[in-house]
Amino acid sequence: MTSNQHKRRHPDTPGPEQGPTSGSSPHDGEGQANLGEKLRRARSAKGVSLEEAAAATRIHLSSLEALEGKPSRHLPAPVFTRGFVRIYASYLGLDPDQALRLHIEEQGLPAAATTDKVNIQELLASEDMAEAPRSLTGNHVFILLLLLVLGFLAYWGFNSYFRPLPPVTTLVPEVEPGAYPDENAPPPEPPPP
Repeated sequence: MTSNQHKRRHPDTPGPEQGPTSGSSPHDGEGQANLGEKLRRARSAKGVSLEEAAAATRIHLSSLEALEGKPSRHLPAPVFTRGFVRIYASYLGLDPDQALRLHIEEQGLPAAATTDKVNIQELLASEDMAEAPRSLTGNHVFILLLLLVLGFLAYWGFNSYFRPLPPVTTLVPEVEPGAYPDENAPPPEPPPP
């Protein structure tokens, strides 16, 4: 490793002075190492930091930390993680199919989630997802208009039936003060016709 590569090493990456605990070379027992350790070793051998790998692969730094086995990080949804494993392994020069198989074994995912390649066009052609997004069809427009008309009629009928009537005013002829001197006196007779 060149001196430039030593400078670029990430602090989480074991250096030659930290080496594997068994005292063997980093590539001994590689078949027994977990995926996170393999990815970390490959990144170290390539001489890139996690930040550089994240920028190059366009995978979020926390996802790469989780793939390399940092305990405080959680992996995203399995469908994303499988893609990240393939991309990251390819970037590091590892076999993406082998890395994905190892990831699936470690995570205890179903065997159907292996490296079977899916033809997206065939999948979309066989699914309803290939149809154009639905817009308002004639039936939907008719039902919407019918509901609007019924709503308007209900509002109008409710307001006209239950609306309080305006107060009824009766016209009473104005009485002049003193026209009836005595309350017990009979009212004046109407004028003759």
